[in-house]
Amino acid sequence: MGRTIAKSPLVKTALFGEDANWGRIVCAAGYAGVDFNAEDISLTIDSPTSAYSPLLLLEHGQPTDIDEEVSTHIVQQRDVELEIDLGVKGCEDNEAAVIWTCDFSHDYVDINGSYRT
Repeated sequence: MGRTIAKSPLVKTALFGEDANWGRIVCAAGYAGVDFNAEDISLTIDSPTSAYSPLLLLEHGQPTDIDEEVSTHIVQQRDVELEIDLGVKGCEDNEAAVIWTCDFSHDYVDINGSYRT
């Protein structure tokens, strides 16, 4: 699931666009082929350089009442962390993975779209 989210073009473009779009993240989780209950999922964004971190975007499948300025501030940071808790009973902190990725910038698309191999 982490790899699917990290490779998602919609997630990458949301992060480049400084949009804490939890819908794109959960959508990518949904097509990862991992069995989970959407009503149990919680999603937090964080950045080690933001005074506003962490920010809970989704709790037990429900969007939280977030301040858009705060969420935008977090995703404007160079390093942004997404933490997804699937809410699986009996697995609290027992299963975890860390996946590194990057966003899609205009330059990335320009460079990779401008040549043929």
